[in-house]
Amino acid sequence: MNHDYECSFKNVHLRPLNKIDIERLREWRNNPENNAYLSKRPKISMEMQLKWFESYLENQDEMLFAIEEERDLNRFVGCLGLYHFEGDKCLFGKLLLGDKEAHGRRVGLNATIAAVRVAFEILNMKQVDLFVYPDNRAARAIYQQAGFCVQNIHLDANGKEELTMTLTQEGVKDMHNMNKVQMLEFPQRGDERGHLVIVEGMMDIPFEIKRAFYIYGSDGEVVRGQHANRQSEFVLINVAGTSKVKVKDGEGNEAIYCLNRPHTGIYLPTMVWKDMYDFSPDSVLLVLASTHYDPNEYIRNYDDFVKAVKDYNA
Repeated sequence: MNHDYECSFKNVHLRPLNKIDIERLREWRNNPENNAYLSKRPKISMEMQLKWFESYLENQDEMLFAIEEERDLNRFVGCLGLYHFEGDKCLFGKLLLGDKEAHGRRVGLNATIAAVRVAFEILNMKQVDLFVYPDNRAARAIYQQAGFCVQNIHLDANGKEELTMTLTQEGVKDMHNMNKVQMLEFPQRGDERGHLVIVEGMMDIPFEIKRAFYIYGSDGEVVRGQHANRQSEFVLINVAGTSKVKVKDGEGNEAIYCLNRPHTGIYLPTMVWKDMYDFSPDSVLLVLASTHYDPNEYIRNYDDFVKAVKDYNA
């Protein structure tokens, strides 16, 4: 579809995919490293690519965007699309980050959010669906963080299991920071020698891990944390023992989570207040963070946090 829609979000700008982009796109598409979860096809020639692009321009049921990273790279780094429009619903997909230097910069997440904004705010869609393979953990982490939820499991054309994930316009409105808090379960491996739990940034953990620290030897009466963060996201894992985490949003809502299994953790987004407490004697609480330590982004007074939330929502 020949369209003129554009959208920016944080370090990402979406613009229409143009003819000048297709040679770079062809190189990425022919790279086996980018094809693990894409449909299999022969190596694409320039003639095939041109024919495909001409056909795309005539297709009124597909809208492709070039992804540009604007903060550090300032160039075209990938593409994505909205397609199969039916009434007030459409599909999201065809996400490809071919430029390796774009990896680890949250481009996939921010581009997904920008595309969702186009769907809901410009095209007036009410629901966006996508398909993803269960073992594509990196993509699933991005989509979950963008607000998509698993609806069902089905078989694709080749008989392989595939997830349907959905985000509604109402769901976007409900993407309050408190609703972004979620329990995570990590892959386990093990045999008679013991157990192994694997966590990887931007795959099992919904951000690039910049910092790790752990808390142990805390008395059961001690309360740790007692702060919010303007920029940092965290995942907390009790690799030994147990503890509890109380999360508050500064608007009167709170929830308590129990960390009692070494293969589960809790994801905490920015701008939520967190208290860790009720530590068992053998508790070892591992904390993974999305940023390097910066004392200036911590809010350590709850009244200041409440005011910051009000200012943020104003």
